[in-house]
Amino acid sequence: MPHHTADQTPRQPQTPVWAIILTSCAVIATAHLLGVPNLTELSLGMPVGLWIAIAIACAWTSFTLSTAGRASWLPRHSVAAPSATTPPTHNLSNALGSSVSLSLSAELLTRAAALMGEAISLTFRASLAAAPAERLRTAHAESLLCSLHDRIRWPVRPLRIGLDLSDADATAITRDPPPFGVRWFRVSDTPDLMAACRRHRLDAVVSRHGTGPVRIVTNERAGRDAARLDWAAPETASLAAVFPHRIDTQGVTIDAPAPLAGADADAVRDLSLAAGALARHPARLGLPDRLFGRRPITDHSAFMHRLADRLDEPTHAERTIARAVSAWAVAHNPPLVERCAAHARTDPAVQLRLAAVRFAGGDDRRALSALMHADRLLRSGDPPARLDHAAFVESELRCGEDAPLTLGRVAVGVCLLCAATPVDRLRFIRDDLDEEMRFAPWLIGRDQDRRLLLEVLRELERCRRADELGLPAAQAA
Repeated sequence: MPHHTADQTPRQPQTPVWAIILTSCAVIATAHLLGVPNLTELSLGMPVGLWIAIAIACAWTSFTLSTAGRASWLPRHSVAAPSATTPPTHNLSNALGSSVSLSLSAELLTRAAALMGEAISLTFRASLAAAPAERLRTAHAESLLCSLHDRIRWPVRPLRIGLDLSDADATAITRDPPPFGVRWFRVSDTPDLMAACRRHRLDAVVSRHGTGPVRIVTNERAGRDAARLDWAAPETASLAAVFPHRIDTQGVTIDAPAPLAGADADAVRDLSLAAGALARHPARLGLPDRLFGRRPITDHSAFMHRLADRLDEPTHAERTIARAVSAWAVAHNPPLVERCAAHARTDPAVQLRLAAVRFAGGDDRRALSALMHADRLLRSGDPPARLDHAAFVESELRCGEDAPLTLGRVAVGVCLLCAATPVDRLRFIRDDLDEEMRFAPWLIGRDQDRRLLLEVLRELERCRRADELGLPAAQAA
């Protein structure tokens, strides 16, 4: 089987895509005319015959792709050239990003497959109004199709970022090519940025009207919501927000100067790339997205490290970058949290992550100092949300992994619980916590960690009493 490099043009299937679709439909229609039963019965909202036609078309396409040779859609460091099949947007004439240009037949294939995927997706969404059992079967069927598609070889499009900006801002953002594939598109007079993302199959759109803030909006499908609304917005104080499983965002708002220049332009560019890459989280993509080439991106380390490099340059997005990078780094690269905390001293979520990372690294004294600082930030800000922090702490004690970060997670949960509890009830919390720790599986034989958690509670109580009585912390009872 021939292997193609990034600079070679792979051979394409000999059978046109329209012939594959028409022939599969003709086979099913002939079978129906010859008297094959059950082809007109509905299954998941569509006739069984149509499902079979789609299966034949997919199998035929897979066979022709495999016989034509292994096509390689790798990024090439060249300017994206417009084609007849490009969505109704205009490429930047001075774009310097890398791109991947699908050939005409591959473009037709992905577009035809995406149309079929849209029909299937509409069927799934129409089934949501059915009974709960039918909704469960429908969701399971769509998830199964998505997981099966993720296992096959399929053309992958690079990141597609739309720019609704002035010429000066667009030039400033695209002047330096990033080390990964991206295509820039000009979109103009777009009041609904989310609709523009869906219509042109973009991963994100960067927009600015006049001298207002820069707004980055990512592609979001109905029923596949983003984990965050805005990286620039403060996070709700909770254990789930401090240690998130997903950090993909619906958008980012940046109060950058006009026109964009220097470090601010670089920060906007890297934020748009990171937000667009995270918008390709598997939970954000439906079957039509995958068929069109927007396949899941699971490794975001290159995007987040490039974003972290912007912390060394003072920009208007400094705190926003620190929030986003620290949320990712607390689970994937803990040393980065220390850098982020230095640029977000007044953000309690970032300081709580810093305390957890220090506890995990054995630096208990500095970890306790960061925890006290975060506690004061929590109590000096808006009233804490009405969340059951005790349930989070209890779940961490009973189900936590035997890992260094678990101790930091429990300490952060204790801090959040104490910040939302009147000072006269903190002693009861300490007694309850001592009782729960006796039955925590991961704390068996780790008496030093148990004493450390109790010391955390005592320090938080002492700090609270000192603040309420106006006494030095050392004199508080």
